Amino acid sequence: MLAQLGLVSSYHFFHREAHGQEKRPTYYFQWNKRRPFHIDYCFIPKEWAPLLQRVEIGSYAKWKGTSGHRPLLVDIAG
Repeated sequence: MLAQLGLVSSYHFFHREAHGQEKRPTYYFQWNKRRPFHIDYCFIPKEWAPLLQRVEIGSYAKWKGTSGHRPLLVDIAG
């Protein structure tokens, strides 16, 4: 649906991974490292996609005491 609006997932475009095949989780259910999911997204206009410089997800170790979610960092050349 978002593709019809001209939007793409910055993570999936940058890492060339299909939806549902993510290698880097953004969320750990009940803070449990054995229950990872990729449920956080940053959608951008597809025209911006070639300008992506970096798309990173915070590590489990660094953020485990703060939230079940991990920060999603997206850098776009401007």
